Amino acid sequence: MLKAVIVDDEKPSIDILKFFLQKTGKVKVACTFQNPKKALEEIEKINPDVVFLDVEMNGMSGIEIASNISLMDKNIEIVFVTAYDKYALQAFNVNALAYMLKPVMEKDIDKTIKRLMKVCKGLSARSEVKPQVKIQCFGEFEVYSSSNNQPLKWRTSKSKELMAYFFQNRGIPISKWKLCEVLWPEGNQDKIDINLHTTIYKMKKTLRDSNIDVDIKFINKSYIMNINNIYSDVDEFELLIDNKININDDNLKNYEKAFSLYNNYLEENDYYWSLEVKEDYLQKFIKISKDLADFYIEKDNYDAAERVLKRGLEMSPLEEDLHETLLYIYVSTEDRVSFIQHYNSLMELFAQELGIEPRTTLKGLYKKMMSNCG
Repeated sequence: MLKAVIVDDEKPSIDILKFFLQKTGKVKVACTFQNPKKALEEIEKINPDVVFLDVEMNGMSGIEIASNISLMDKNIEIVFVTAYDKYALQAFNVNALAYMLKPVMEKDIDKTIKRLMKVCKGLSARSEVKPQVKIQCFGEFEVYSSSNNQPLKWRTSKSKELMAYFFQNRGIPISKWKLCEVLWPEGNQDKIDINLHTTIYKMKKTLRDSNIDVDIKFINKSYIMNINNIYSDVDEFELLIDNKININDDNLKNYEKAFSLYNNYLEENDYYWSLEVKEDYLQKFIKISKDLADFYIEKDNYDAAERVLKRGLEMSPLEEDLHETLLYIYVSTEDRVSFIQHYNSLMELFAQELGIEPRTTLKGLYKKMMSNCG
């Protein structure tokens, strides 16, 4: 299965191409972008096998993106999908594998995928190669080498934090001053520069001692980290979900895997700079919890829905939608004991944590349950 990225500033074009690609059964569309600059920032993190590019886009042309991708990773193949044939020569000057004209036809897709699979036999194998390094971000930040299953032992807590920050911003230039601000927000300004160089040295030595090859460059007063041949739980989580597609029988396995994979991002590390990303992952997890529960309720599989909701509430105890759906299940199954226990604990939780009562719809469920059992 080839991992693909689509970049096109017109959403209908993205949707059509994605449909045809995934219909082949040989391509997994990992991500789509309407903003070409954002795409260029994220592509190296995604590490796709192939990028499907429009040529004429607002902000940056597909030709320019392709040129940058080839500098980033020569193994990433480029396929142009455009309404104009006048760019064909420029496309092949940047080593594009194929050039398809819009409107894209299914036969054109099949032909291109066959060529891609033939020319790039190594791509599928590349995705099967055992990763050189495993990086865990859900829960405790840990880095594992392929040689053993033990997490790396860092020389200092700051060198571990630096690695975590670099990984969160991999492929993105970070100024020296930003790194100093992140690691030593209240540090002695005279010593910060020395501290940074010392910490980078210790971080790189820990990685080298475990035979982990991480490329860190200092260009235009900024550091940039690139790391290839890795597995990370957050990358797998992102690949498994698509917020634009409803859960169904075909993709249920992916969403259940993402659901079980999740833990609070860098929960055990208490890095203040990770809070925004942590909240973003939490909101994605909450949405998965709601969608999975709704899917199972529609199937009358209340046990599975209850399991999902209870774990969702472990991660986000104050999420009222999850509480309400769980209480709805107890009403539907006429489980009066479970309803009263959960409702009372919910009232106590909100009073202690927020000083408020839950929303009125929850009280409505309480009245319904009491009347049903009266």
